Amino acid sequence: MKVITNWRYYVLAMLAVAAMTAIFSEPAGEGMLLWVSSMTISKTTGLALGYAFYRGVRYWGQKGKLPELIKLAKED
Repeated sequence: MKVITNWRYYVLAMLAVAAMTAIFSEPAGEGMLLWVSSMTISKTTGLALGYAFYRGVRYWGQKGKLPELIKLAKED
């Protein structure tokens, strides 16, 4: 039940979904220059969001704010 009320999990989930969407998306722009620039921007955004997810897990994990996630990671 603590997982549902911990807002940090929702922030991390939104970051993860946005990162995956940006990384796996493909632009539908017309013209090579527009397509390449859209692809570069979306992949860079996805990588930045993925890094924000990583930093959030690491920061809140070290503070002890994500005990369930850390416990799950240590089981494997």
